[in-house]
Amino acid sequence: GGESPCGESGKPGESGMAIVIRDDEIENIRVLRARMHIAKERDGDLQESELAQCSDVVLVRYLRARQHDLDKAEKMLTKTLLWRREVRPELVRCKACRENPRSHTFRCIGVDLQGRSVFYSSFTGIENRDADATVEHMIECLERVFPPEAPIQTYVWVQDCIGFSMSDMRSGSSLSAMKLFSDHYPERLGALMILDSPMFFSGLWRIVRSLIEVSKVSFVSLDKRERKFEEMFPPTLIARLNKEIEDSRSSQAMKVKEWWNEAPEVPTRVPGRQLQFANAGVSTK
Repeated sequence: GGESPCGESGKPGESGMAIVIRDDEIENIRVLRARMHIAKERDGDLQESELAQCSDVVLVRYLRARQHDLDKAEKMLTKTLLWRREVRPELVRCKACRENPRSHTFRCIGVDLQGRSVFYSSFTGIENRDADATVEHMIECLERVFPPEAPIQTYVWVQDCIGFSMSDMRSGSSLSAMKLFSDHYPERLGALMILDSPMFFSGLWRIVRSLIEVSKVSFVSLDKRERKFEEMFPPTLIARLNKEIEDSRSSQAMKVKEWWNEAPEVPTRVPGRQLQFANAGVSTK
């Protein structure tokens, strides 16, 4: 399995869950597909099997990411196809988390009211801040929630800023992760909730904001989170999020918590949605 750059539903009208192609985008999709085939014949860089993965939904994601500039969309999609051939992201496994299950906190903990996978992460307790290891971890997590047959096109990320320090500004992990999302998983981020951010978080925000669609980002204070949570998440997931937030502020919980080995609670199921978690069916030995 793996994301391939596609994973489409083909069922217009599933608001918030599937990408719905507008009538005014159909022509550019046709033109971009034709250009990709011409480039394959002209340059010989791409393979027919790679172009076969490029559904209308894939093409429109790359068009939207480049404001329907055909030259830029073609260049971007070509880079992703060549990257996927070289990296084989569907096979990537986070080596750091196998060696130390306390390496990274970013993982899927459930689904929201629209059926989108919800990731939670905090800065506290992270024991591996290496940029390359972070990218490897993010690739595995995203590939797990976007297999080719996935009907849900986007995800939600709750980034808890507890534990954020100047070392996070210097590590480059956040910038590397955002560049990965921007370059090879365009139009995947449905919403980013930045929780309890300190004043000096603005320094990191200035660096990464150019890689994010700002309209999808909300800054939420800890004491006002419940209303926002209720708008987006089912009760079971709200309870799980509140437990994560509580644990992230407990020095005792942080001493023993192993994010990669934890058994996730089963959130509300969405019809036709197969839930996949970071540690599902994966040996941690």
